[in-house]
Amino acid sequence: MEVIQSLLTIEQPTKGDDTNAMDVSEPITIGQFAQTNRSTIHLGLNALRYLDEWIVGATSHSYDTNQINVGIPPVPLVERKLDFILQWIYHTSASRSTLAAQGIDFVCWETVLRRIAATPFFENMAWGFPVVKLRGVHFFDDTNAIDDATGDEPLMRNLSMKFKQYVTSDAPLREGNQRANIQEGSPLMRNLVQQCIVTQRSIDGLGLLYGTDVDCIGEDGKFVQLKTNPLGVELKTSQLMEWWIKAYLNGFGRTLVGHIDKDGFIVEITRLQTGDMLKEAQESNESAAVSFLSAVLHEVKRRLDGGKELEQYMVEYSPQAKTVSIRKLEKAQRIRMLPDYFAHQFH
Repeated sequence: MEVIQSLLTIEQPTKGDDTNAMDVSEPITIGQFAQTNRSTIHLGLNALRYLDEWIVGATSHSYDTNQINVGIPPVPLVERKLDFILQWIYHTSASRSTLAAQGIDFVCWETVLRRIAATPFFENMAWGFPVVKLRGVHFFDDTNAIDDATGDEPLMRNLSMKFKQYVTSDAPLREGNQRANIQEGSPLMRNLVQQCIVTQRSIDGLGLLYGTDVDCIGEDGKFVQLKTNPLGVELKTSQLMEWWIKAYLNGFGRTLVGHIDKDGFIVEITRLQTGDMLKEAQESNESAAVSFLSAVLHEVKRRLDGGKELEQYMVEYSPQAKTVSIRKLEKAQRIRMLPDYFAHQFH
């Protein structure tokens, strides 16, 4: 099959890069929903929990991640998250004109944007995403998206879920609440559904609409990301980069890291502000990530805007060639991109 367009030999970030040279808006949360165990959504964030500032600010910690929690409903295997954001659009948009009126060029799950933006820092990680255009809006499929490039995602995600049970509460707790900072036994499992938000922002003239999962919310109203790491093991640059890109794209204010000792107890908590997470490399890395994402999306839009409606293309990165390519998919290679209910409403 012919490669339609190759672009962008990967370049390392330089200190001279300037993100301010591009028009990048702040991310705005325009919707919320919860994933259900039937792979459908419930609108609203009624079950999102607050970060327990009293627990997090304690001088000592001892939270047992070995506890086996019973009664957790089975989590369905979700092959792609695009379906969730399409459901949200379907339930909240009265007609097909809504997306165009909002200036939306791309719709996807945040993982797609994160994988593209992270390419300058994870040069050996290949990726490929099908994309289709409908009524001037481009939709990315995230079926093959790798959610975490650091390699330890399954274990750390499980531990982070347990960490979440200890450090969140149903309502924000103010300084001075007499709550024990060492909890005995298994924490009460209340985060039983995945809470998600819908974000809108523009990057260099392109309107983006995407969904992502959220862990909890702080007293300042900003979303907080919860992670875990082995005690005594320094946070790797790749971890910080992965966490930072997700926080940056979605407007998360900070990331909390629970450090786990050899016995499975979280005994330390580190607080990372998004704006300071990458320290002295913050500005150059931000510029490299945003510039690369912008260049790829602009090329995708240019190529698809010259084609027919609902033609499917594959956008993929080759670690060997260090290039991103766009190719049209043959009929036998095409996948089910947009559900009938969605295509009928917005066609």
